[in-house]
Amino acid sequence: MIPHHFELQQKQDGNVWIYPWKGFQIYQTPTLWQEYQHYNYILAKDQQAWIFDPGEEQPLVQTIEKYQLKIQGILLTHHHHDHTAATAALKARYSCPVYGFTNDLHRLPEVNRPYEAEETLSILGEPAEMLFVPGHTLGHCAPYFPTLDLLFSSDLIFSLGCGRVFEGSFDQMYSSLDRVARLPSETLILSSHEYTLSNLEFSLAAAPNDTKLTSIEPILRNRIGQGLPTVPTTLSFETQYNLFLRTHDPELLDSLKISDQSAKQAFKTLRQQKDRA
Repeated sequence: MIPHHFELQQKQDGNVWIYPWKGFQIYQTPTLWQEYQHYNYILAKDQQAWIFDPGEEQPLVQTIEKYQLKIQGILLTHHHHDHTAATAALKARYSCPVYGFTNDLHRLPEVNRPYEAEETLSILGEPAEMLFVPGHTLGHCAPYFPTLDLLFSSDLIFSLGCGRVFEGSFDQMYSSLDRVARLPSETLILSSHEYTLSNLEFSLAAAPNDTKLTSIEPILRNRIGQGLPTVPTTLSFETQYNLFLRTHDPELLDSLKISDQSAKQAFKTLRQQKDRA
């Protein structure tokens, strides 16, 4: 069974992957791929475009100029350098506003359009709900487009994994993931890192007899071996295979030998194990 998101119509143009999605185009540009396995994203419609979490200037500028995109705004989800490093250069180059969470203005660069937690912005004519999802950082927000079934998850959720808990609590991270898990199953998730192989290997080590994981393993290894991206992913895929979204499953907890723990406690145990892996 090939995961649905691997069959999305897409094309590769150099290092850029382009995904048509509900009348929009998603441009996915790797940043220092071999070292950081990080993606920048541009969402565009009719040449109008927004940049999300610009980590590196050059691949974004090359994409913007090649496709003659007109940048309307830059949106930052959290303050980490690999998500913000190119903000100043791109703001100056395209004379566009920069949106950032009002509670994090002291550590977000160049923000001149603050947004509140849970505020709905208008992006390319579509409502974008700024979901407040603390855990990875205390100021992490994730833009969710309900009319497009599209979530820029940044460092909240990865394919088969989730972000490290740096500033928030494990309870916060669990609640943020649980909130995302309740979105429509067809939601397309644009995560910022290609960590799928390490997440797969951790998951198989933690739950070697999990038939869901063993069934998907050869498909993932084949795709990764070809140098193809495994993200975007979908919520339906992640709720089926991602251990960090499945800690409510008694059979999984039994196989992990933590059946005496609540779903929230089991999430903390798994995340701490991943931190040590």
